[in-house]
Amino acid sequence: MKKTVFISVITVALLTGCKGESAVRQEKVNGVEMPVCSLDKVSGTRTMPLSELVESCELIRFEDIDAAIFKARMTTVSEKYIGVSLRGGGSFKLFDRSGKYLCDVGSLGQGPGEYAIGTYDELIDDRNELVYLAAFMENGILVYSTSGQFLKKIKAPHRLNKPVMFLSEGILSVVHMPFGGEESLAIQFDADGNIVKQLKAPEHLVVHDYGNEIFYHRNTGEFDLLPTATDTLFHYDVKANRIVPVFVMEPPTKEDEFLSKIHNELKHGFLTTVMGKGLVYTDKKAKSASWVKIVNDFYGGIECNGNSLFFRNGWYTWNVEPLDLIDAIEKRLQESDCTDDDRTKLKELLSTIDANSANLLFLGKLK
Repeated sequence: MKKTVFISVITVALLTGCKGESAVRQEKVNGVEMPVCSLDKVSGTRTMPLSELVESCELIRFEDIDAAIFKARMTTVSEKYIGVSLRGGGSFKLFDRSGKYLCDVGSLGQGPGEYAIGTYDELIDDRNELVYLAAFMENGILVYSTSGQFLKKIKAPHRLNKPVMFLSEGILSVVHMPFGGEESLAIQFDADGNIVKQLKAPEHLVVHDYGNEIFYHRNTGEFDLLPTATDTLFHYDVKANRIVPVFVMEPPTKEDEFLSKIHNELKHGFLTTVMGKGLVYTDKKAKSASWVKIVNDFYGGIECNGNSLFFRNGWYTWNVEPLDLIDAIEKRLQESDCTDDDRTKLKELLSTIDANSANLLFLGKLK
C-alpha cells in the first residue's frame, strides 16, 4: 500500500492557485515547509511552450551506423557526452555531443565489467572522464573510462536493488530499494570506493518485490527521489545523511489512492506525470497548479513527449525514432492553431528526416 509521509503536520497557510479553492497549500513537516497539491482541485489546461523551461533547443542526429541504431530507454546528457540506455536491456552507448558514436560502455554478462539485463541508472563525470553504471541488481557500482574501459567495481555491503546515484564533491551517493533486514537505504562512497556513511532504511520505504521503482531526475543540484512505495518526493541530504520530504500530490479520492504519479522537481516548479491523465505543473513562485500540454515552440509547436522523465540532469531530452517524429510533425500540421510560421518550420524539418535513419535527439538546457 502506498504511504504518503506526513509527520507532525501543521498547516501554515493556503496558497493562491487555480480558480476557486486553492489546489496548493503549504505544510510544515518536521520543521520543513513544503507544498502539497490536491489533484482534485487542479483545474484547467494550458499550453506551456518549452521555452518557459529551457534556454534553447537543438536537434541532434545520431550517427547513422549499425552500432548507433537503438531503441532508447533513458538518455543521460553531460556537457561533453550523450549516453543512452536501451529499452529491453543491453550495453550503455556513449556518443559525443554531436551524436557521433564513441563506444559501448560495458556489456551484458556475469564477468568483470559486465551487467545482467541492463542498467538502471547512469552518471557521466566529465571532469574525471568517468562513467558510473548501476545495474538493476548488483552488489556494487561499475566504473569505466569514457573510452569504455572497465576500471573498477565499487563494492556495496549488500545487494543493491534498482539503485540510483548522485555525485557531489567527490562523494558518490547511492540510494536503492531496501528489502528489509540489514539493508541500508543510502550508502556514500569516497573517490577510493570506501564507505563514508550509511542510512538505515526507514520502515515506510522498505519494499518486498521488484514491482516498485525509484524515480530520480537531478535537475536542481539536489538528489531528488520518488520511491513508488510512497506518493512523496524526497531529497536525500548528503551532508546530513537523511531524507527530507519536499513535495506531495494528494489523490482525488480514496479510490484513486493507487493512481501512479511521477514527480520531477525543476528549478521553478514540480512537473508531475499522472499516469493515464496527463501532466500537472505546480509553480513554486505563483503557488498554483494546472494541467499542462508542453509544446516545442522552437520547432513549430510539436507536442513534447508527455512525460516528466524526459527532464533529467538539467536537460530536456526527447530521444525519438524517425517515424515517430514524422508522425508528430504530420499531426501538428493538421492542428487548427498551427501558424504559417510553424508550418514553414515543420515542413523544412520534415524534408530532412529519413525514416530509415538513426534516432534524433531534441536537447534543451533547463533554465
